[in-house]
Amino acid sequence: MLGFTLNCIFEPMKNMIRNYTFWMALVAVSLVLSAGKGPKLTMTKVAEGVTVGLPKDWFPMTDDDIASKYPSTKKPLAMYTYLDRTANFGVNLSKSLFPGNDPRVLLETYKATIIDSYDKVDWIQCDTAVINGRIYSVYEYTAVFDKTTSYNYLQYTVVQSHIVIFNFECPTKDKDKWAPIAKSMMQSVRLNPKQMVLPEKKQADNRGMSPDKVLQDQKSRKQKK
Repeated sequence: MLGFTLNCIFEPMKNMIRNYTFWMALVAVSLVLSAGKGPKLTMTKVAEGVTVGLPKDWFPMTDDDIASKYPSTKKPLAMYTYLDRTANFGVNLSKSLFPGNDPRVLLETYKATIIDSYDKVDWIQCDTAVINGRIYSVYEYTAVFDKTTSYNYLQYTVVQSHIVIFNFECPTKDKDKWAPIAKSMMQSVRLNPKQMVLPEKKQADNRGMSPDKVLQDQKSRKQKK
């Protein structure tokens, strides 16, 4: 009789524990799966031969927006912005040619250029990565220029001696919101060199100068300031 009574007490408890364990395991699996999902992006052709995953509510910048925010003698291949115009993403080609096809050589050269462009730079990453079969130099950092702070995610690659530049930028205060999305956007980039419209090759002013010599020249000019 006592054994029967104990079984009546403990069997429901065992079932409760089993059910609790099952549901906790299910919740844990759901959390892992949801954590593995990146932000929802729509693959978009932003220029000939250039496709990028863009979030909802991003649209191409107008020529007036580009001219006022990024004054330059050369129009970018593409510029997109968020609805409130606080976060921007762009694709561009460098004016000068790169004597080679390995963007890993660019890593330190452009790192120095970035440092020289701001009052202060705090690095999150500065490395190379293979994205959809292409090698990129990747730069992620926060920076201060003229008392304005920004979060930046850049990556560079080389296509037929032309340096292709991808740039994401937003205020530092919005970094936590946009950093995961910026990373997903950059990792979605796909290039088709055969379809890209590249300018005719012209000799750069520093032709024959290796990236190392360019970096040394930048350092020497910085010391003379």
